[in-house]
Amino acid sequence: MRKKHFGKRPILLTGFILIFMSNLFSQVAPSYIDISKINVSKVIKDSMQVYITNLDTDLKDSLPFFQFKKGTSVKGAIPPTIVSKKPVIKFYLVNPTDSILKVYFTPGFYFRDYKLYELHDNDISVIEKVFPGVKDKSSYSLLQLNPKDTLSIVAELYFEKTYTNILKPVIINESQLSTYTKNIKHIREELNIVTYTFCGLLLMMIFFSLTSYFSNSAPEFLYYSGYAFFLGFMLFTKTLFIGESTWIARFMESYMDFIFQSLGVMFYML
Repeated sequence: MRKKHFGKRPILLTGFILIFMSNLFSQVAPSYIDISKINVSKVIKDSMQVYITNLDTDLKDSLPFFQFKKGTSVKGAIPPTIVSKKPVIKFYLVNPTDSILKVYFTPGFYFRDYKLYELHDNDISVIEKVFPGVKDKSSYSLLQLNPKDTLSIVAELYFEKTYTNILKPVIINESQLSTYTKNIKHIREELNIVTYTFCGLLLMMIFFSLTSYFSNSAPEFLYYSGYAFFLGFMLFTKTLFIGESTWIARFMESYMDFIFQSLGVMFYML
């Protein structure tokens, strides 16, 4: 006679539900960043946790329901589908030393705004941004950790509408901020030299075209000088403002470079 095993089914069903719920609500284990080991700077994209949400999402109410993932799944430039949203990142700092340590946090160079919060369980409190006081360093905010202390931070980031933005937050040693910014501006020194040289050649072409226009009044030379001017000015400003976070640098990168390029192409086609 076949035996019935009805008693095992509820146990199996309960076990399946528990496993499913644990996977659904499991949180990523925190990866602490030891700020005492940061000599100049440290990119935290592999240590942070990321969640992409809509711009109008209220962080305080929605944070407990965010399913953070470690690291960033976006490699290179941010795609247009994400630029119109906001990433929420979470990272953890630790100071194992016996003295107070200070570091700077920056989300990157082409963010129109960002907000920092200190995380306590699922509750958050605003961290007031303390800037270095230098005009081209407005994207850097000072963080301070007491001896033998930890700090859990949640940051809301708001992208500029540009095709060159990347999600690459950095923690910087307080005393090495100037070194870091200089390294950023000179990281492509050879390319910058080539760009400035090319801009100089375009400037010579402008003078030649204007001289030819005033000599024989041929409109083609005037159009060509307009093409060289807008193209050269676009390249010059992109190189001049590289590594800066001022409002004009963000405005040039997000809007004006495309406008200058379009005007240059229009003059070329006339």
